[in-house]
Amino acid sequence: MEVLRDLSACPRPPGGTAVTIGAYDGVHLGHQAVLRLVRELATARGLDAVCLTFDRHPAEVVRPESAPKLLTTLEQKVELLG
Repeated sequence: MEVLRDLSACPRPPGGTAVTIGAYDGVHLGHQAVLRLVRELATARGLDAVCLTFDRHPAEVVRPESAPKLLTTLEQKVELLG
């Protein structure tokens, strides 16, 4: 697993990608199912699988007064996603 913290540093894979985007806080069974499906679809199509997540919950940006408390730190999330 490769972790990039800047989209400008992200190389464009020549064959394309299958991407999932989400907060992925806690990486629960539902998250795991989505990640597994993206990997299966990517493999079947000869694509790279990519998981794009956030260093803060998106609600912290758009409505900080009611943003949920996080279950994991970014470092924990990266470990769980690995």
